[in-house]
Amino acid sequence: MIGDHTYLLDKGQIENASQVQLTTGESTRVSHVGNYHLGGGDILTNFLCVPGFNFNLMSVSQMSKDLKCCATLFPNCFVKQDLSSGMVREIGKEEEGLYTMYSQAGNKKKGLEKCFAVSHEAYAIIWHQKLCHVPTKVLKRIPMFQDFNKNNSFTLNNCEICPLARQTRLPSPYSLSRSAASFQLLHVDVWRPYKWETFDD
Repeated sequence: MIGDHTYLLDKGQIENASQVQLTTGESTRVSHVGNYHLGGGDILTNFLCVPGFNFNLMSVSQMSKDLKCCATLFPNCFVKQDLSSGMVREIGKEEEGLYTMYSQAGNKKKGLEKCFAVSHEAYAIIWHQKLCHVPTKVLKRIPMFQDFNKNNSFTLNNCEICPLARQTRLPSPYSLSRSAASFQLLHVDVWRPYKWETFDD
């Protein structure tokens, strides 16, 4: 559902549409129906235009059908994944009770506005991301961040990638094996022992 019909593609006007009750208490009618471009080539069909509505709302069910994807909702964010490959297509934030998803064009504009005011905290976030989301204690080993976080005003707990990257499906068993020589156990121990022995005792 959208409030401005100029954002719709292949739109058509609806005659004698039923009334919609807005959150302000006013009533209005659905004026147009069309396709909505999310960015990155994603297009949603049968998007309704309700004049006077100030937000763009999207049905998760309709999105999963149109884009062949699934959405996983977390308390502070959501993850949109491809159904066939499982690849993460987008991560959005929870803001005031709604899960917010920004289009790629909006993200670029937002990034350009923020790039002119890079603080010491922003440098830490950039390095945190470039170093594959290392913890704060590892980040403090860089000389420019050694006296960082002394006033406890900064934390990397708001990073959306860290909890997703560190999740595991099964706990790793504790290994009791000991090697007698260097590199003896350097074969496929990651996914349990291999079916053929690779060295002789």
